[in-house]
This record gives sequence, C-alpha cells and structure tokens, in this order.
Amino acid sequence: MKNLIDAIENNNSEETLRILKEEPSLLNQKSEDGWNVIQLASYYNLPEVVNYCLAELDYDAINNSKVHPLLIAIEEKNESVIDSFLNFENQNKINWTVKEKNGDNLVYLSLYYGLENIAERLVEKGISCFEKNNQEINAFSLIVEKGNSEFFNRFIRPHQLVEYYEETFIKKSIQYDQVYLFDNLLPYTQLTSDELFNLAAGFNSIKAMNHIMQSGDIIPGKEQITQIVDLMCQKYESQEDIKAAKELADYLFEIKIPFSNFVNKQGQSAWMLCIQNNNEEVFERLMQSNENVNSTDTEEHSPLFYAIERNNINFVSMLLKKKANPHQLDRHDNTPLIKAVEKGNVEIVKELLKYCQNINELNKNNEHALSMAIKRRRMDIVSELIWAGGEITINPVRTLNENHIFIIGSGMQSYHDEECIDNFMSLAKLGFRLDQKNSEGDTFLLHFIKNGYLSNFNALLKCQFSPNQIDKDGNSALMCSAMKRQNDYFDGMTRKFSNLDLNHKNNQGETVYDICLKTGKIKRMEELVNIDPKISLENSKKAAKIISKEGNLSEFASKLTKSGLDLSFQDEYGNNLLMYSLAGGNLNNFKYLVETVSMTIDMTYRNKNGNTIEDIINAMPESIKKDFSTYLHKNPNKKP
Repeated sequence: MKNLIDAIENNNSEETLRILKEEPSLLNQKSEDGWNVIQLASYYNLPEVVNYCLAELDYDAINNSKVHPLLIAIEEKNESVIDSFLNFENQNKINWTVKEKNGDNLVYLSLYYGLENIAERLVEKGISCFEKNNQEINAFSLIVEKGNSEFFNRFIRPHQLVEYYEETFIKKSIQYDQVYLFDNLLPYTQLTSDELFNLAAGFNSIKAMNHIMQSGDIIPGKEQITQIVDLMCQKYESQEDIKAAKELADYLFEIKIPFSNFVNKQGQSAWMLCIQNNNEEVFERLMQSNENVNSTDTEEHSPLFYAIERNNINFVSMLLKKKANPHQLDRHDNTPLIKAVEKGNVEIVKELLKYCQNINELNKNNEHALSMAIKRRRMDIVSELIWAGGEITINPVRTLNENHIFIIGSGMQSYHDEECIDNFMSLAKLGFRLDQKNSEGDTFLLHFIKNGYLSNFNALLKCQFSPNQIDKDGNSALMCSAMKRQNDYFDGMTRKFSNLDLNHKNNQGETVYDICLKTGKIKRMEELVNIDPKISLENSKKAAKIISKEGNLSEFASKLTKSGLDLSFQDEYGNNLLMYSLAGGNLNNFKYLVETVSMTIDMTYRNKNGNTIEDIINAMPESIKKDFSTYLHKNPNKKP
C-alpha cells in the first residue's frame, strides 16, 4: 500500500496503474487518513487512475465513502478529474445527488469554487439550481451574487422563477449591484419602488440605483435626492459604475436639482463628496452647473478646502476658475492659502496665489501663510509667498536657538534665547536664499520696489547687498524707485546706500536724472544733487531745469555751476532757465536769475515753439501773471 500511495502523491499515473493491475485488492485499501484510491486520485488530479477506479469499483465503493471523490475534485478545482466522472460511460455508477456536509449540492459547489462550465454540465444532468442547503441557500443565490447573466440566460426558465422566486433574490441582485439580473427579477417582486430604492441606497448599489431612477417609477423627495447625491459622488473603478454615476448626475441635472440644497448631516455638498472620494468624472459634470461653489460644511470648509486637503491640484484649479473664494475662512479663520501651506503643497500654493488679493490674512492663532511656512522651514513655499507679497514683519515667527538653551537651578527651570524672524537676515539663517530671481529676472529688491511691497522692502534694507541691481530693461533699483509715486522707496535707497551709481543708463539711454525730470519729482531731483559727489554737466542741466521750475535754484546753483554749468544755457527745445521758472510760476527763481546771476531778459528771444518770455507770461493764470508782469516792466535788465 505504501508504494501505491507514494506513486499517487508523486502524481505518477503510470506507476499507480501498474501497481493496481498487479494487486487489484489494493483498490479497496485505505490510507492512514482513511482515504481510498479513488479519493486520493481525485485529490492529486490523476484522471487516468480515476477512470480505472470507476471501471473496476462498484456503486458502493465509489459513492459510499465519507467524502465523495467528486466533492474532493470540485473543492480542489481538478477539472480533468471532474471530466472523468462526467464522461464516464456508465453514469448509473455515480451518485449525482451527493451533497457536501452543509447540504450544498454539486451545482452550488461548482459555482462557489468558480467552476461555471462544470456547473452548466451538472445542470444539464438535471441537478437543480434551486435546491437549498442547510442554511436555506441555493445555487441560484450564487448566480445572482456573481452576476452570471450567461448562466441565467441558458438555464433559468420563467416557470422556475414563478415557482421558486424569493425576495432574497432581488435583494441580492441589489446588494451585489447585478443590474442585469435585477432587471430580470423585477417582474416577480412584490417590493415597492421606495423599498427597492432604500435597498439600493443601503447597499451603495450605483447601477441598481441608476436603473431604479431611470425607470421613472419613483419621484424622489429631498432625503432620497440627498442619498442619490451621496451615492453618485463615491469613487468607482469599473467603467460600468462610472457610467451609472454620471447618468445619475445627468438625471439630477435634467430635473433641475439645486445641488447646494442637498447636503448630508455633515453639511457636505456634492462637490465636497466628489473631492473627498476623488470622483473626477462626476465632479467635472458638476462643474457644468451655474451654482455657487462656496457653500460650507459644518466646519465652515468650502469645496476648495476639501480639494486642498486631498492635495488635488486639478480640483483646486477647476474650483478657482469657477470663482471659488480664495479668501473664505473656516471656523478657525484659516484661509485656503493657510491650509495649503499647512499641507505643504507648493503647487497648490502657487495656484492659489494667482487668485489671492491679500495673502497676509491672520487666523485665530494670529498666524498667516508666510509665518506658517517659515515655522515649517518650507523655504520653497516661503519664496513663493514673498514673491507674491507675503510680509515678513507681520506677526513674525519666533524660533528657539538650540545652542542657547540653559537649565538653571535644582528645579531644572529652563531659559532660552528666542530669535525673531522679522527680517531677511534672520530668514537667511534658516536656509532662505536672498539671491533668487523671479521669472522676469528681478531680484527681491527690484521686485519689492516695482510691486509696492514696502514692508518687505524696508525689511530687506537691513541686509547687506549691492544696491545697483539691474532689471531686464536696464533700470537700476534706484531708477525703479524713481518711477514710483510714493517717496518711500526712493528715500529708502538714498538714505541706506552711499554707493549708488547715479550715472548708470538703462536700455533707453536714460539715467535716474532723466526719470526724475520726466516724472517731475522735484524733491527726488534735489536729493540726487545733494548725494551726487561729482555731478556731471549733463545731469546738472537736467536738474537745473526742474529746480528752476519748482525748487529753490539759489540753494543748488553753487554745486551745479561747479560742474561747468552756465545758468544761461538753452536746452534742446531752446528754453532757458528763465523760461522754466516762468513755466513753473516760480517768481523767486526768476528774480534770482535776473538779479543775482544777471541774466538779461531778452524780450525778443523765441524758443523752438516760437514763444517769447512775454508769451509765456501772458499764458499764465491772472493771479500769477500780474506779479511777473509788474516785475518785468520794472526791471532795468531788460532787452527790448
């Protein structure tokens, strides 16, 4: 017997058959586990040995063992052995009504172990799909669970459903979302449309729910619509489920449902649920509505907060394009930007910055986006925020210097030094690079001046750096500050730096003197003359013109003339300084030029526009004109 069992366990059919033929009595012998040869051959998948046993053994020897060999073959999924039973010529020697100890018949077991083709052949032998086991479950229940529509169509007849139908069948079709079988079982059910709806909602059966709603047999109320919304917004993997969810969304669009009005107990709308479940297909459909996307849940989180929490840049981008409010506050007064910094997603931060008007809003903990980014040492995010106008001086972050923590006294009381991150030098110690440039090629200094970020500009001035930084148009930082309406930037530059290049020319050939002359900023021009240690003749002429017009020429004449300037010069338009003082209505400068500089008032001289001094006076307002006319007629230094 040992040699026989060894041959079977080694899957050696040829040796097994040789031993059996030499010693036929071994056919009825059993192993130590109580299994006979046909059972062992069924287990080890030896169809040739099974065929031999079926031919040599009688009915009782085949069928009356504790575990039927056919049950063993099905459980082991040994289809070639099962074929031996099915194809055996003397079918009367096989008990096809045999059951497993739980009462499962051969069709049930074949379906349970995924042997659908075997189950079909067994049904053809007359084994019923509706025979129940000890738990009152039959093979048809498995057909419904597995959604085996082909098996259903081939072997289940209407008269059988009339005879054997139970409500558990349609309930299972909903539970396992087998919509084809649900549709075929629907004519036999006594359940109402509302009961079917509740089953579909309870089992989260998207295809069954879609089928129920598309049938038009139910008019949903508010609670039911809320359940539909919850179901359609879940995440689905199969294309059939995705299609059903989109069709449900289309159905709700058709009946003109205001989605914002249907929220669950947590206040979550359809948009929030789609984001939470990462359902992009239905979310894109929702984006086609004209509804406001700024509704909030019980935590005062809008869909934008949900998208940020999920780190989903696509959802964030779509919502912002749909006019989601980038400044909406949750119950802790966090903005979406603060939330994005908290999540550490630099791409979402950059997307939000395209839409944010104020990025320095504080939450209830007195934190803003920049302070939070600094605290988390996310220098990539810090850079993005600073470029966008994040102010380092607002609620500055305080950090502990690990090298300055002291434990004093027996009570182990600790004292430590704090460093306030309210300037760029402190920020640089944390790894922040001050030499960055933006997409325009501007440094932080140029960027702060151009965009009006005064707080950061003043904070940056505490650092040591070259002030003569140039933008892509060749403008220096001082030239950029001269173009600003506010004086703060120009004054900050001239007060801070003594090494400003005042003769630098931009791509248009202009110096800072040209810009001050063009913008008519007299105070800035006077400041340039004061700080210029070696003013050129060319720049002296530019300064003299605007000072004659609006300033006090007597205060600057000495320095201007030292550059070689003749105060009686004429510019490229033929205007002299007398004409500029007249144009500015500056009688004091006019008198200074006539009385102190002894300029002759040539009444016949015309500039390139053809205007004489008298023409310019006559064009003045009456209140000013009188003073100049009186002085002109009294002055002896006048050339007719």
